[in-house]
Amino acid sequence: MILRVVSGRIPAGRLDAVRASLERAYVPAAEAKPGLERFIVATRSAADEHEIAMMTVWADVDSALQAYGGDLTAASTLDGIGHGETLDHVEYYEVDISEVRRRAGIPRLLRLTAGSVGQGLDADIQRMLRERLGTIEHEAVEAYVGRRVTGNIVEIAFVSTWTEAPPNRALDQPIWPDISASYDRFVVGVYDVLLHGTPGRAD
Repeated sequence: MILRVVSGRIPAGRLDAVRASLERAYVPAAEAKPGLERFIVATRSAADEHEIAMMTVWADVDSALQAYGGDLTAASTLDGIGHGETLDHVEYYEVDISEVRRRAGIPRLLRLTAGSVGQGLDADIQRMLRERLGTIEHEAVEAYVGRRVTGNIVEIAFVSTWTEAPPNRALDQPIWPDISASYDRFVVGVYDVLLHGTPGRAD
């Protein structure tokens, strides 16, 4: 599986217009894409504008490559058109099916985390994340552990969606501090889900 996140900004006062355009064009295109298993569009306030994150999960790398014209690094939407947003950053990861957890529920929050370590140190972190997927709170609708290698650095992503923040937990903080402390670099961001879908089956 391939998990891809493209992110950027929405100018002040344009959120409603961007959402309407996404509903009109992006959602139908997503629902028709072969190999697309999941899509989430989410935003969060940032100064006088909004940040946007568009997550897609693909059954295989070939499906993802076909959707993006053979270039997974392209800062573009899966329908290939703009909706009023400016996209400037792309991340994508390989995800093993054993590192996926899904349950029924309506996602209202998208949580993106990523950390990097040197090669050879990533296997233990992935194993710990995999083992703890089953212990995550019931407010979590889905969770994915992804990995990619860039030179001598391995980046590990833990991406999840939530119906709401669990009691006594802030989602903008590490869920497992002992794991996050193992990274050389660790970032986390929480967004409000704007649109979501699971092509091919009831959501």
